[in-house]
Parts: sequence; C-alpha cells; structure tokens
Amino acid sequence: MVCGILEWLKFFVEKYAKKKEELRKELIAIHYTKFLSKMNTIQHENGGLYLLTDEMTWADLVIAQYIGKLEKTVGYPHLRKMKDAVERHPNIKEWLVKDRKTASEFIDLLMTFSRQ
Repeated sequence: MVCGILEWLKFFVEKYAKKKEELRKELIAIHYTKFLSKMNTIQHENGGLYLLTDEMTWADLVIAQYIGKLEKTVGYPHLRKMKDAVERHPNIKEWLVKDRKTASEFIDLLMTFSRQ
C-alpha cells in the first residue's frame, strides 16, 4: 500500500503524545515519502499542471494541502509545479492575498464547508 492507511489510522487515534510523535516521524520518513514519490511520478507522466487532468480537481487541492502542511517539495519538482499552479488559481490567489493564508489552510476551510 502506497500511503500506509493503517499507519495513518494508528497515528490519528493515538492518545499518548510520545507515541504519537514516534508515529508521526515514521509516517513522514517512510509512508509520506513513498506517497509523495508516487504522486510526483503520476503528475510528471500526466505532463500538465495538475495531477490528473488539465483542470484543477479535488485531488490537486488535497495534495497541495498535504504538501503545504509539510512544505516537503524538495525532491518532488512536479508536485511543486502542481502546488504552485493551485496557488495561482485566481480564486485561491485572491483568498491567499486577502487573508494572508496558506493554500493548506484554504483547503482545510474548503473541506470543513464540504462536510457541513
């Protein structure tokens, strides 16, 4: 499994701070690296600005959110290109300038509204 779903679940349900920090480090070192590498390859093979199509999708927003939370785009140039394209989208760019937020916070806001 590319993104280690069980490992993510263990991390999110862990109650003890010390163990949670250990799980977080493992997620970043092992699973996140695999996930970002796979997404970088997919984006490169697609050849466009976005992950799957020529237009922005929820997949692009979600990946941009995760990248924004980690700021881990070194070594993933195609994901950086996609994240930059997401942040250049007129509506997102306007929101970023107006509220001085990161794309990651913007996606969190969108996800909150979509759950209501």
